[in-house]
Amino acid sequence: MPNPGLRALLAEFSHARASNSAAAVEAILARYGPALRSDEADAELSAWIEETRPGDPVAAAGLETARQTLRVWRTGHDEEQRDEELFEAFKQAADGLQLARLAQRLPPVDVDALLRVAEARLAVAEGHTAAAIRGRLAALRPIREALARMSPLDRGLAEFLQAETDAAARAVLLARPELLLSDASGNRLRSYVDADPAGQAHLDARRALWREVQVSRGPFAGE
Repeated sequence: MPNPGLRALLAEFSHARASNSAAAVEAILARYGPALRSDEADAELSAWIEETRPGDPVAAAGLETARQTLRVWRTGHDEEQRDEELFEAFKQAADGLQLARLAQRLPPVDVDALLRVAEARLAVAEGHTAAAIRGRLAALRPIREALARMSPLDRGLAEFLQAETDAAARAVLLARPELLLSDASGNRLRSYVDADPAGQAHLDARRALWREVQVSRGPFAGE
């Protein structure tokens, strides 16, 4: 039997996660963290996804995103472990594009945590290690500032364009079709240009994928 109280908490978390509001996510986790990271919450959310998927795959995709976010958060709930995981991902980013993809995947609260962790590690690092951290921080700070200024539409399109595979890009669109498959989204996507031929080719391919997904789902009006 569904647990109405737990589902209400999970719905609130899912909505906050979809809105990309770091403050809302932090507030919910601060108030209901023990309940949301429980095995019962994970089982309830899994059952809810399975119940929802046949009739509303878009809503199920949103719940799946919330489930994955909570699972990552559960795994990294211990602050030291979370910091190590974030910093390891930071170290593995070979260039600004990979850092941008990392920042795009993470909730804003985790990007801010990563900046704090990297700055703390820089304070005690030396030599080549310090230089590498300093260089990545110099690239990550403006990325974080740019993400904070972006509208939900631009942030969503950036996530779509930066997705590493077409399957991942399609999942981004289907998670928020009312926003990312809207006419406004199509107009914004058509306005993008890239001076680099390889970048323009990637952009053209993603525009074609966007049209394919929109046709299969049907257009959504407005932002």
